[in-house]
Amino acid sequence: MWNIVLFDLDGTLTDSGEGITRCVQYALRKEFGIEVQDLHELDSFVGPPLKEQFMAYAGVSAEDADRAVRAYRERYRTRGIYENHVYEGIPTLLAQLVREHMTLAVASSKPTEFCREILRYFGIEQYFRVIVGSEMNGERTKKEDVLEETLRRLGAQNMRAGVVLVGDRKYDVEGAKAAGIGSIGVTYGYGSRKELEAAWPDCIVDSTEELRNVLIGQARDRNLKDSIPVTGEVEGPFPAPVYNYPPQGYAYPPQGYTYPPQGYPYPPQGYPYLPQAYPYPPEGYAYPPQYYPAPYPGAGAGAAPYPDSSVSAFGSPYSAERALNSADGESFLFKLWRILYPLLLDAAASVIVTNAAFAIIIALFGAGSNYPEIYNANSVLILGICDLVLLPVFALLLRADEKRRRLSGRTNRLLKLGKIDVLQIVAVIVLTYCVSTVINILTSWIPLDSAVYDQFDQTMDAANIWVQVFAICITGPVVEELLFRGLIFRRLRDYLGVSAGVIVSALIFALMHGNLYQGAYAFLFGIIMALLYEHFGTIWIPIIAHALNNVSATFPIPFLKRQTPLGAYIYEAATVLLTILAAWIIFAKKRRVNAV
Repeated sequence: MWNIVLFDLDGTLTDSGEGITRCVQYALRKEFGIEVQDLHELDSFVGPPLKEQFMAYAGVSAEDADRAVRAYRERYRTRGIYENHVYEGIPTLLAQLVREHMTLAVASSKPTEFCREILRYFGIEQYFRVIVGSEMNGERTKKEDVLEETLRRLGAQNMRAGVVLVGDRKYDVEGAKAAGIGSIGVTYGYGSRKELEAAWPDCIVDSTEELRNVLIGQARDRNLKDSIPVTGEVEGPFPAPVYNYPPQGYAYPPQGYTYPPQGYPYPPQGYPYLPQAYPYPPEGYAYPPQYYPAPYPGAGAGAAPYPDSSVSAFGSPYSAERALNSADGESFLFKLWRILYPLLLDAAASVIVTNAAFAIIIALFGAGSNYPEIYNANSVLILGICDLVLLPVFALLLRADEKRRRLSGRTNRLLKLGKIDVLQIVAVIVLTYCVSTVINILTSWIPLDSAVYDQFDQTMDAANIWVQVFAICITGPVVEELLFRGLIFRRLRDYLGVSAGVIVSALIFALMHGNLYQGAYAFLFGIIMALLYEHFGTIWIPIIAHALNNVSATFPIPFLKRQTPLGAYIYEAATVLLTILAAWIIFAKKRRVNAV
């Protein structure tokens, strides 16, 4: 249930299209000489970050877009900000939500000072606990970053299941998903129903009345009248608003507190709005649990404050959310099961597909045929089919894990997306190929019966080249990375940390290969793949690296097989040096955003 509601500003609370598009028109004319007569052509600028929109619309560089943003703000600060109006029904909606004990905030890509001025100008600033926007220096322009800062200021990082964002564009929905919170799309703004449906918010509404019915209807499913009153301090001081206070129907200040005198406009000009020492919210206003005084109701004397997410903002247990947030309280057996059951799924799929293959072979060739030989000839194809069955299963599990981590509020369990440029991609390609060669050099020292090599070569030679591409170079790398890095490594990382997670996941990867030679190779290769995943923060990099490795192993470069001993030594030495160089380029400290 949603009890904390975050609102986008443009296209959600206010219709700011005229002011924004006129300022964009002014900036395009001034900086690039682009004349736009029909302002509706610029509606795409309402909602998304301005810089990116200028780059996309005018096809200009980041530096030119920065100049356009400065020109835009020249006009917006003095005129555009007031070419605006509140959507019909918004003030009534906000007052009703507050009376229903909901916590409200604004989370906008517009600069914070503009957000405050607009809300203050229209007399609705007082409804919002916090107001968060972007910064004038270009920081915090992404919706996800704005939402994270809003949750931090609300103290609601560990209560994401109870938070919803209301917005009118796909960028709002995408930002909400990235932050692990709910989303409601409104079609009365600047995003079409088609755009919102493509982004898949939790629901879509067509009017402020429908929005009220959704929010208050789901809130009244819980007994809000039994909320435990709480107190806290608001952020401040704030600039003075231009309206009389409080609005009609808003129960404030608390009973018995006579402020301001009857008929006196509040606050006087220049008086800090809701000074920090002023107790807030008023009596009967429920607020998230971290604002409850200690000890909490029902606890013994000297009890600690409410633990995060152990109680909702309405005093009721959130058992599902508590389970997400209490990973440290999970039993050892549960953690072990969570790490290993994907391997059981892999084994079960292998057994099912293999038995199905045997059944098809017997049905086609008869029980008396030499079906083991037929099976061996098609074992690579069967492996590819098994991987194809597992791919959507592991992808869904990985997606569920990421949602679980975001809901838990533990930022240390999340991976940030690292910088990926052309140099980094080239370095990954070089590192993958060179590491494969270095590992082969190291594993060649392992004394091993040649029968292992012969059996592997026979299996590969029996498969059609396109079957090898399909099973060895496409489905195999994708499924193995989803399983061993996306699921097993990340879950080990949750419980053991990065270093132990890398080593243990590589060890499991090695054991699954079933023989000493392939196991040793897989152990070293698994370490590299986990490090790449940790560094770049996306599963696609180890998938690409794994695929390249399998391509080089399946289709080796012919001239490498015909080298002289001296040529082989030179090649191996050069490979080691290239490995070191590529690793330095990738893992340079200045590029690090995660632990590695």
